[in-house]
Amino acid sequence: MKQEELKVIIENHGKWLRDEDGGIRANLSGCDLSGCDLHGSDLSGSDLRGSDLSGCDLSGCDLSGCDLSGCYLRGSDLSGCDLRESDLRESDLRGIKEDFFKILSTSIPEIEDLKLALIESRVNGSTYTGECCCLIGTIANIRHCDYKNIENDSNRPAERWFLAINETCSVKHPVVAITLEWIEEFKKMNNL
Repeated sequence: MKQEELKVIIENHGKWLRDEDGGIRANLSGCDLSGCDLHGSDLSGSDLRGSDLSGCDLSGCDLSGCDLSGCYLRGSDLSGCDLRESDLRESDLRGIKEDFFKILSTSIPEIEDLKLALIESRVNGSTYTGECCCLIGTIANIRHCDYKNIENDSNRPAERWFLAINETCSVKHPVVAITLEWIEEFKKMNNL
């Protein structure tokens, strides 16, 4: 889909959200939106089932209440993205999950504390340092070391996934809930 077409759909969706004349709920199900710039858009309540969102800039996007089931999200920027009550079932998250498992495999002693940090809303995916920080930052805090002493790359899929988490996210937040499920799956696979 061309960026110009997408802009019109987003504008009409905004009218729909505000109950204005000419408003139409965004139905982007099955669309190829790969590489599109959606940053800061309000697509809350839209239908994105089965869409290819790979490589999209979704930073600051409001996707709360969206149907994202079956979406492909590889390489998407989720920083500051509101995913509350979004449906991510059946979304293609394999690349993110595989990368997360690679990180967990080098951080086995920290897994339980990482899980606790997620449960207690002590994660902020947008920063490497502080009490609430990203995946690698949280692991560094648990190890009591500088995050620079751990292999880190803000562009790796797991870190980009954590960008959607901030300290206000509860275990009901879809990214937190899925991440906690992955931790349990990893533990079971590795008899931990």
